[in-house]
Amino acid sequence: MADELQAEVLAPDSPAVSDLSRYDVVGWGSGIYFCRHHNSLLQLAESATVLPKNAFIFSTAGLPQWSALWHASLRNRLRKRDCEILGEFSCPGWDTVGPLRFIGGIRRSHPDGRDLASAADFARRIRYRMKRDDADQRFPTAFTSELTPSS
Repeated sequence: MADELQAEVLAPDSPAVSDLSRYDVVGWGSGIYFCRHHNSLLQLAESATVLPKNAFIFSTAGLPQWSALWHASLRNRLRKRDCEILGEFSCPGWDTVGPLRFIGGIRRSHPDGRDLASAADFARRIRYRMKRDDADQRFPTAFTSELTPSS
């Protein structure tokens, strides 16, 4: 998604998140932990001094078909701060919660190439919507609680 949107990727505890006013849209995402996004994202959604008007939400989860439920906590926090949610995306991700850890989890090979292609399609739709709404947009930032080094 970040490549498709030409976006910065920041950890929620990064000093750069202190001024979000320079962005037109912020993407908020992580894996799902016990039915919600990572706590650092939820805390940032409540504590950030200024949030951009627009946001999108993304996640990986063992059961992505329940994303409306998994995203509710973050979505509600953002809406309370007057953010418009432009879209939501979830794809399968390795899940080892509870007894699943004894069998090695579910969705171990996800996200895979197909999931990443779906995420890129979602990002293109967000980009199209932003361009349609404001031709002079600034590039968005995507937050994640799980930064992995690129290879």
